[in-house]
Amino acid sequence: MFGFLLQWPTILTLLMFPLLVAMYIHLAHVEEADARRRFGAAYNGYAAATPGWVPCPCRTPHDKAPLTSER
Repeated sequence: MFGFLLQWPTILTLLMFPLLVAMYIHLAHVEEADARRRFGAAYNGYAAATPGWVPCPCRTPHDKAPLTSER
């Protein structure tokens, strides 16, 4: 979204920016709830080991919990 705003710096883009960010946040919550329903404990383990929005460069792949497939 920030790149879009920088590429087309217009009044319309500036006005649409907060709306689009809110829509993407809502969509992320809806998709996360769907993933929790579909994959249960496997997704909960993944979500506990993975940052939600911004990756943390201080964590290494070895710090993350292994994913298991429970179907």
